[in-house]
Amino acid sequence: MLLPSDPPMIASYRLGPVLGRGTQGEVYEALDTRTGLVVALKLLHGGRWSAVEMKVCARLEHPHIVRILEIGEHDGLQYIAMERMIGSLAEDAHRQRYLDSPDAAAGLVAKIAEAVHYHHQEGILHRDLKPANILFDSIGEPKLADFGVAKLVDESDHGTIAGTRPYMAAEQLDGHTTVRSDIYGLGVILYELLTGQRPFRAADTAELIREIREVPARDPCKLRPELDVDLTRICLRCLEKAPEDRYGSAEALESALVRHLNGELPEGASRRLRLWRWCLRNSATAGLIAATLTFLLILVPTVLSLAHEHASIRRAQAMQVNTSSAAMVAGTVLSQIRALSDAVALSARDDELVAAVQEGDTAVQQRLCEALYRHYEDPAQRLKLTDNSPFNTWFVLDATGRLTAQYGKETEVPIIGRDFAWRDYFQGAWELGEAGLDATYVSSVFQSELDGYHKFAISTPIYGDDGEPIGVLVGAVPTAANLGSLVRHDLQNITALVGPRDHEREDQPDGSHWILVHPDYVEGEADPLTNPQVELLERASRGALRVEQSLGLPAPSLVQSSDDYRDPTATRHPKYAGRWLAGFAPVGNTGLVVVVQTEYDLPPRFETQFGRQLALWAVLSAAPGALLMLFAAWHRRRRSARRAA
Repeated sequence: MLLPSDPPMIASYRLGPVLGRGTQGEVYEALDTRTGLVVALKLLHGGRWSAVEMKVCARLEHPHIVRILEIGEHDGLQYIAMERMIGSLAEDAHRQRYLDSPDAAAGLVAKIAEAVHYHHQEGILHRDLKPANILFDSIGEPKLADFGVAKLVDESDHGTIAGTRPYMAAEQLDGHTTVRSDIYGLGVILYELLTGQRPFRAADTAELIREIREVPARDPCKLRPELDVDLTRICLRCLEKAPEDRYGSAEALESALVRHLNGELPEGASRRLRLWRWCLRNSATAGLIAATLTFLLILVPTVLSLAHEHASIRRAQAMQVNTSSAAMVAGTVLSQIRALSDAVALSARDDELVAAVQEGDTAVQQRLCEALYRHYEDPAQRLKLTDNSPFNTWFVLDATGRLTAQYGKETEVPIIGRDFAWRDYFQGAWELGEAGLDATYVSSVFQSELDGYHKFAISTPIYGDDGEPIGVLVGAVPTAANLGSLVRHDLQNITALVGPRDHEREDQPDGSHWILVHPDYVEGEADPLTNPQVELLERASRGALRVEQSLGLPAPSLVQSSDDYRDPTATRHPKYAGRWLAGFAPVGNTGLVVVVQTEYDLPPRFETQFGRQLALWAVLSAAPGALLMLFAAWHRRRRSARRAA
């Protein structure tokens, strides 16, 4: 090829020394006079450049593909300006580095496979993968070059044979190139880097073609026994005669090489194989672990037995604590209910209220209910409580049980004049009035028809001037997280308050009791509960007759426990699901029951000297194996770092 006379210029490029020659043309080192950048300039023979190569150069952009800077034509001569590289894998200086380090060779082929996969995604087959087309930049990174024989995947070969024979697959020799043909070329490059020779080396062309088509590639381990078996299997799979037996894509090959470099087993390896391979590679560690496990197999049953016994003791202790806590909380609640009862009783003796009920003056009754809602006097402390009153509704019933006045939460439900003689709070208070007792009654839990809240009530008879009952005053307390601080929760236990369920006008829900207090409740919320111990305590503490109800303390024998309590709130709050340890205590003779519950599975603790000694033995027996495994991991990492260097 004739070049322009001195100075040799192609467009804006001043030519330097020849870097290489091929069937399509020469490659020169050149200076781009516009930018001052030194490039590699490829000048093409044979007229115009093929459309395929134009497409390739126009759209390939990848960190492991030689970057094309410009494609042009000067005086009828086509040229390609590329980034300047400093050598190729075909040179001995570069190839020897990878022969000395099989992992480095695997890493190089993985990077080139990534570039080839990018080719294939762009719809392009390279068809001439060989060491001479793998170049290195100034920092030693490999890059794929020379797309002179590339073609589009969907183009027809028409029997055209393209490539370099020792790196061509059998089907490529017949002019039928596929994606898996490029996989074969990568396999030949990897084989050459691992063993120092190509898999098929016959000098005679016909014999070389026969070997490629018919003779299986020799196992690289037979040439270099120190090679890793998994890596050689990856290489041999690339060299399979049938395309369908090779990796399905360059990406799959890259993934297999990366798994190998990361110390992972081949994809699809069974767990048994993984364990066996690890034991072979770490025989000393595996032996020590086996000895440690044997010792632990003798020790563990003793530890588990001790832990089970200790857990049983701790559960028993927890249940004792729960019953004691339940009794203490029950006493606190009882004291608070006494104060509330005194307030209701004191309000029922108010002369103005008595006169309003006797005269049927509902307006005055309504005003007095509002006054009680806004504040009431605590007889014990002589305080006016306005912000923390547990009552949310006050109302008056006449002698027939008809509602004559009420004040509480705003509601549009018209209930004045409605009959509530069937309610437990009326019947209990009226029986006290018929017996002439100056006492209060703690009712069963009901769902209010006024606001829909679940409540219990403290009611008392209103006596006329003649000492006969003329009505009932009721203060209603809604369910909540703590009933206006009647119940307090601590950090270790959950405290609930349960009351018997009053009947309703409509059908009853499941459960003989309602839970009034629970940590996650909002005001008026409740859950039905059926529990035989709660039912037993409620019946035993309340007695058969309402008039016998008092706010006295129950007998100590009524405090009970259970190791299989089920919290009904778990249907809405899953954190309360499962089995609980619980203590139960009745709140005087009110029918209310306190439940203090603790999780069944307590955190394990070794509080005995024998338990601590067993734990120490277990740690000491496992320590040598753990230290050896840490040392082996450090040693492998150090070796890998040396090999990479």
